[in-house]
Amino acid sequence: MEVVVWQLFVIASVALSYLIKGRKVSFWIAVAWTAWTAVMIFALPLALVQLFFCWGTYLVCRKIDQLIFDWRVERRMRKEREAKIEELMNEVARLTSLSKTPKRRKDVLFAAARSNPDSIKIIAGDEHYSVLQRALADAKESVAILSGWVGAPLLDPCIQNQMREALMRGVKITIGFGWESSLGHELNDIGKQALDFLLALRTSFPALLNVAKFPNHEKVLVCDSQWVVIGSNNWLSNRTFRNSERSIFLRDPSFADSERRRIECIVSKHRGSV
Repeated sequence: MEVVVWQLFVIASVALSYLIKGRKVSFWIAVAWTAWTAVMIFALPLALVQLFFCWGTYLVCRKIDQLIFDWRVERRMRKEREAKIEELMNEVARLTSLSKTPKRRKDVLFAAARSNPDSIKIIAGDEHYSVLQRALADAKESVAILSGWVGAPLLDPCIQNQMREALMRGVKITIGFGWESSLGHELNDIGKQALDFLLALRTSFPALLNVAKFPNHEKVLVCDSQWVVIGSNNWLSNRTFRNSERSIFLRDPSFADSERRRIECIVSKHRGSV
């Protein structure tokens, strides 16, 4: 009976020191019990039993501690993921409510926000300009753009060079624009210069650069049938970002490919409009 009580005392001292003081103190308590056992207990079976309970308790405490730590990390990550999903769902709902977004597109965006939030993010303000530059610089096969107008971005030497270099790499660029009021589509002087640049560039790359003007208020950018950006930003006319602009960036090859094909189809139907 005394042996049992003594082992319970050893177990309690190691476990309580771990609970109250932490792993390091509990480790040294176990070391102290090991030294005491080696000096004070001469019966080998009893010494082995005491060491088993001493270090067994320490290892069990470490295992429980690790399980609790992992559970807390998992819970925190789950909460962060749920918060991110909720934020994305609200943002998708807000952005899609600003325009007559087709049901299929809404379904894809909501599904991505729910089931694969890492594939979707919100971009704002001049981030759009960086994304446009990234698309032109990184594209290997195609870039498709829908914008209300053409303007200042197409007069930026950086954008102009990136477009030329993309076309020289064999990248197919498809552009559709043409927002119309009751008076039709009106081009200011900057818009006319931007269109002149596109038409001159198309002369050099007639098989790769497709440009068409038609009634359009969509703002879409697709790169390589890999990712797509949909939102409020007019890709080819907004350079100063005086107003708030927000868009949804989605990495979904299937959806991006369908959007690319849709844009190319619309633009081909209006071939010869400019």
